[in-house]
Amino acid sequence: MCIRVYPWIVLAALITWAEDGNTRVYVTESDALREAYPDATAFASEGFRPSEDQRARIEGRSGRPLHEDEFRVHSAWSGESLLGYAVITEEIGCFKPITFLVAVDTAGSVLQVSILVYRECRGGEIARLRFRKQLLGKTLADPIRQNQDIVNITGATNSVRSITDGVRKVLAVIDEAYSSPGRRPAPPGAAVAREDVEARGTVRRARQAMGSLLEITALDALPSDVDAAFREVARLEKVLSHYRADSELSLALRAARTGPARLGEDLFECLMAARRTWEVSGGAFDPTVAPLVEAWGFKGGAGRVPSDDELKKALARVGFGHVTLDPERKTLALDRPDVALDLGGIGKGFAVDRAAAVLRARGVKSALVDFTGNMYAIGAPPGEEGWPVLLRHPRDPESSLGVVFLKDRAISTSGDYEKCFVIDGKRYHHLMDPRTGRPSETACQATVLAATATEADALSTTMCVLGPDRGREVAMTIGGVETLIVAEPAPGGDLRCVGTPKILSELHVDEGCGAVEGAEG
Repeated sequence: MCIRVYPWIVLAALITWAEDGNTRVYVTESDALREAYPDATAFASEGFRPSEDQRARIEGRSGRPLHEDEFRVHSAWSGESLLGYAVITEEIGCFKPITFLVAVDTAGSVLQVSILVYRECRGGEIARLRFRKQLLGKTLADPIRQNQDIVNITGATNSVRSITDGVRKVLAVIDEAYSSPGRRPAPPGAAVAREDVEARGTVRRARQAMGSLLEITALDALPSDVDAAFREVARLEKVLSHYRADSELSLALRAARTGPARLGEDLFECLMAARRTWEVSGGAFDPTVAPLVEAWGFKGGAGRVPSDDELKKALARVGFGHVTLDPERKTLALDRPDVALDLGGIGKGFAVDRAAAVLRARGVKSALVDFTGNMYAIGAPPGEEGWPVLLRHPRDPESSLGVVFLKDRAISTSGDYEKCFVIDGKRYHHLMDPRTGRPSETACQATVLAATATEADALSTTMCVLGPDRGREVAMTIGGVETLIVAEPAPGGDLRCVGTPKILSELHVDEGCGAVEGAEG
């Protein structure tokens, strides 16, 4: 199928596990602005929504289509003297978006190009100063041609082209917005020294959290709204992380070795949600899987195949039946002291729900919270049926399986490509079957739509372990859940896609997926 280009398109399951180095946050928005304008005493921002005539002129001068409806333009000031303008934009590299800032002076010359977030596994050399310096001083009158004005980087051709295209676009946008003296913004008040003026508009920011990349896009929102959501996730990381020795989870596990440990509301609620998924899945989802993750080398390592003896010892510690949760006392008890809990299969979804709740409470009507493929959509972009989310092809990152339009609902995709290693041609991945102690071999990817991100996160992992047929059966016993499970019967062969009956009403399936077994329509 042909997929329309949407200004809000999101690539589900394409942003890989942050700890493998594929996703890098180089600098924050505020730090990039201050680096570009070190003499600034204040910053302001305003939205620029080009008219149809302006769009045509911008496209003609930049030499490319304009997909954005609105731009957030930052202005830098020293007292009442305007220093320049900056725009944060995104361009697709090979397949994933590159987020970067372009800062110019009042004459329209590039002062700085800063890479904020880079998501590709190759081509990160564009973040180096040696490459970015080539763009300094460029104006709209310069062609900025790859391999002519700008030296290309071998292995980063698509990323270089994306940056040069983006710089031309921003130069055209700023010229169109502020070439007329009447469009010159008024200086901000002195009381806002070195801080962005709070102005409603599109806010998109990304930060590292829980070892992954968290991105929030909010429409008609304040920067402080998004910052509040980030703070909530940072707070929950201190509660749910099994990597932090000082987290509430780690402290509770140590206390539970000698008796029941009292838990806070957040940790208890997350553990109860995990227990419900464990029960409905027949043990295919199990947060006590941490010993297996360690045995296979996925906790901070490159991966390894453990011996049978190692697996036997690890499996003895696995099973949520070792854990007792008391709803009245809000306590956790263990029947053996060496049981470990890993909430990595549900914690990000839990955090997404809480971040979305913060945004709603602050009056945000349209937003997308994306935590490395665990997403929740509040409302929809203007004029759209939902936030369009592309589903990656599990074996061809250049292709997709289709698109889903997300509105007031969650989606999560898990796959065997997120954390994996290959030995003698065999792929070993992090999606453990707690019942066998080995990586599941039943499915290579599963997508789940649900009312909450907590449920979608846990169930996408579950469906990968259960496989197409049993996974579909389990999903149909849970109200409000739809799933698409993808298996690869033979390495390199055709994919087998199995879905719940209403999946085609939720997913606009692409050719790479073929017919969906079990789906209506």
